[in-house]
Amino acid sequence: MLMVLDMSVPPNMADIDALIHSCSNILHQSGQNALLVLLPQKYSGQSVKSNLAATHRIEDALLGSGLNMETDIAVHFAVDQMHGNDKRPLGARCRLCVSDHVPESNSPWLSSLAARGKLSEVPLMRIKEMKRLTPPNHVGDAIEAYNLSPAERCQQKGVKAACKIIESLVGGTPIASPDARLDIVEFNLQAVPDWIEASWSLKSTWETDSAKPRIAYFGISREPSVQKALTGHMEAILMSEWWESHTDAGPKEPESSAPVDKPVLAITSWDADAPSLSDVVVCKFDGDESYGEKWAGKVASFRDFVNTTVTPVIRRNAGDADGAGCNAPSGDGPDMSVGDQPVAVVDAVLPATAKADFKSADVCLDLFHFDAPVPFQLVF
Repeated sequence: MLMVLDMSVPPNMADIDALIHSCSNILHQSGQNALLVLLPQKYSGQSVKSNLAATHRIEDALLGSGLNMETDIAVHFAVDQMHGNDKRPLGARCRLCVSDHVPESNSPWLSSLAARGKLSEVPLMRIKEMKRLTPPNHVGDAIEAYNLSPAERCQQKGVKAACKIIESLVGGTPIASPDARLDIVEFNLQAVPDWIEASWSLKSTWETDSAKPRIAYFGISREPSVQKALTGHMEAILMSEWWESHTDAGPKEPESSAPVDKPVLAITSWDADAPSLSDVVVCKFDGDESYGEKWAGKVASFRDFVNTTVTPVIRRNAGDADGAGCNAPSGDGPDMSVGDQPVAVVDAVLPATAKADFKSADVCLDLFHFDAPVPFQLVF
């Protein structure tokens, strides 16, 4: 098992301790497990003091958790056709850690090519190829690579870089065998698909290589938005590859100029007492150039209709005294009828009295004098 903890842009100090503690518990279970920690990189806008403080906190946590972090790996990146405005650091440091409670001779990871301390010519993703993943149902402007912050650019190394690092960690070890299985376990701090997409790419290429292990990926994320963004991204990749290779997928573009059937919004569900749309329906045409915007318009119109027409009726009917009217069940929708309601409270408005004419002796008589025995409340 290879655990990956990318802290190129480090979290807060408490999260650093919690993440490394969780990883150490897994490392202590077997000498076959290892942890690759990508240490913080200095990016534009970050102070040297905060960068060093995070690096020291990570290394102290590794030592305090009983991990052997002697293997220090220097990563040298190479950018194809790099332009002058690209100021990203071209070097990074990694720590390859194993449990201190397991003899070093029992760890296959320490005999890898990368464990010698250097990885050269690691292809770094170009800035224009970067992307910010958003979860389904995200509402906002289109986000291009040039809108990414320096920290977000520092986080994205690219699929090719992740593949190169994994191959170097496996090369020269007993793991490089079809009889072995490599499990990539990533603690996802951000919605960056480098390692999950690299695992999928290697799974496809290593299947025909007799000198490579079987590979699987397992991701752990605390934020639901990160999980949804990565899941949606991989679903899109799988669908794209399936469409290209599957004979029953049909043509990607219309074969003639004949009218194309437009999507019709015909599936809804009920959330409490109001109609709503499931994620499957909302995301049905995400990324589709032909129907994406049209479908988003239909979804927006539906939600606007619910908010402006359906919801006010439901709220008004919920306050009806006699429980009758538009809230009676009809059609195939749920029964939203309201039962008997308490008698409405009658407001009693007392006449105003000028300050000069006010007499405190008359207060009680004025307050408790009314014609009908009905409850009332004072309105000032």
